[in-house]
Amino acid sequence: MKTLHLTLKKQNFDEILAGVKTEEYREVKSYWINRLLKGKIEGRNEYTELSEHEYKDLINDLQNPLDNFDSVEDLLEYFGLALDYYNRIIFRNGYAKNAPTMIIEWKGIQIKECNTPLGNKWQFAIKLGKILETKNIKEVTK
Repeated sequence: MKTLHLTLKKQNFDEILAGVKTEEYREVKSYWINRLLKGKIEGRNEYTELSEHEYKDLINDLQNPLDNFDSVEDLLEYFGLALDYYNRIIFRNGYAKNAPTMIIEWKGIQIKECNTPLGNKWQFAIKLGKILETKNIKEVTK
């Protein structure tokens, strides 16, 4: 079972736990490209991680993807990329050993333009499913 581990601030953690927030966002930057995209090796049908150099070359293109492509899917196909898939996400509220934790069903991922405090930015939108399990949860603040 492939699991994505993410750490959240309390407000976001509580909103997901309460069912208010159904997507979690991460900026299209090197770190998240490495974790959320897979690249196809030329001449093969399987996907694998790209080299650090390949990811660095890709970052500028991904930060403004629709300038030269009709859709994000066309951009990914052009670069021989696919969005990686997980079975579940483990969210932690902080880094303490006994931090509140929940396991959420993975429902997919998209790349879309989102309005942020810093303006419109391309983001990975991780789709959240049902809560499968919780640990060290005392109370949800709504």
